Amino acid sequence: MSSLPIISLAGLRSDDPDERRATAAELGRACREVGFFYATDHGIPDEVCQGAFDLAKQLFALPAEDKEPLSIKRSPHNRGYVAMADEKLNPQSGADMKEASTLAPISRWITRTCSRISPSGA
Repeated sequence: MSSLPIISLAGLRSDDPDERRATAAELGRACREVGFFYATDHGIPDEVCQGAFDLAKQLFALPAEDKEPLSIKRSPHNRGYVAMADEKLNPQSGADMKEASTLAPISRWITRTCSRISPSGA
């Protein structure tokens, strides 16, 4: 693989069922064959995307003891912070040496989690 697929999501909003199917097939192929893709034309405002990145920077900068209460292990909905070496997506490679945070539509749990990081709660 030399690059990640870049997929426009505009086709998912099309009135044409063939266009929706083609976009869904492209997404499925990228997920199965590559595992990742860049999404364009998703309709999420730039300021919302930037806000998510800003919160992620704040989250990952916290000390480990402050991130632990936000752990995905505590979430009833598989949302939250994933610590270094908590996942092993490829058992032959050992533990994943990365941190992660799983985002989702705003819920009470996410709002409560974010309010610990950002005074605005979002």
